[in-house]
Amino acid sequence: MPADGLTDGRPSAGFKRVFAWYVRRLVRKRFAAVRAMPGTMDVLRDAGAHDGPSIVAMNHSSWWDPMIPCVLHPMTAGERGVFAPIDEAMLRKFRFFARCGLFGVEPDSPASLSRLADYSAREFAREPRSTLWITPQGRFADVRSPIALRPGVGVVAHRALGPKVAVLAVEYGFWTEQRPEAFLCARIVDPPSEASARGWHRAIESALDAACRELAGSVMSRDPARFETVFGGSGAAINPIYDAVLAARGQGAAIDVSARRAGPR
Repeated sequence: MPADGLTDGRPSAGFKRVFAWYVRRLVRKRFAAVRAMPGTMDVLRDAGAHDGPSIVAMNHSSWWDPMIPCVLHPMTAGERGVFAPIDEAMLRKFRFFARCGLFGVEPDSPASLSRLADYSAREFAREPRSTLWITPQGRFADVRSPIALRPGVGVVAHRALGPKVAVLAVEYGFWTEQRPEAFLCARIVDPPSEASARGWHRAIESALDAACRELAGSVMSRDPARFETVFGGSGAAINPIYDAVLAARGQGAAIDVSARRAGPR
């Protein structure tokens, strides 16, 4: 543990692979589908292929948010290095997260900004081709709330050398299946005209807010054609025995509402 009493990440490639496998199984089990708006996976692959530091800034609405990078990073960035901040109290409770590359911060401490910036700078210097995944709202916030970010991510982006910065909007909802679905929208953040921490902060905040609003519109449409399926979405399930009976009848548990008109008749 470092002198400031906070926990550093102790990434293990083998542990990360096993944990990513476990999380993929968990997400597949708990979610009917993970759907991404067009271009989302390309944006994440672009960030993963960048020959230098990358930053992916997410909104923060759910306990599931840290699991999403565990699914997406191996799919889009391969063995590229990865690290992320987490509440120090949570990391002390679940110390195995340090082996995934997570490091501790105390969100309500004034020292958290310099801790985040300094640690990220050291990681990018040690391994330039790595990605910082971060939820810069710093707290849980409803997806309908306007995006308001804490200042750390702007400082990190400004101090990094030639970073590729992306935002990822995530929303969870129920459509017609028993289980919820996860919806994603990633967009690249253009470097700000004002080359400063404040300029990056504004650019990231604006891009994430726009991505969240774009995603919300598509989720509310309840139209699968607006998304690409990352995995899942193959049909509903009720019970293995009853599902087999339905299959024998040439039926399935999924509810087809594609022919129904939206709005009042």
